[in-house]
Amino acid sequence: MLTELGIYLRKLRLDNHEIMKDMAKKLEVSTSFLSAVENGKKKMPESWIDRLVDLYDLNYY
Repeated sequence: MLTELGIYLRKLRLDNHEIMKDMAKKLEVSTSFLSAVENGKKKMPESWIDRLVDLYDLNYY
């Protein structure tokens, strides 16, 4: 089941014209792990927060 986080990650990825493989490589995880996070089957590692902010120039407050 998609979660709000999963929807956000997928939108972020697609808005940056990336396939799952691209984002997974940037996050240094497998595509299957990223897919599981997007689909709510795995919990997103906390370390991704800072990494996503840096990689995608996001505002985090």
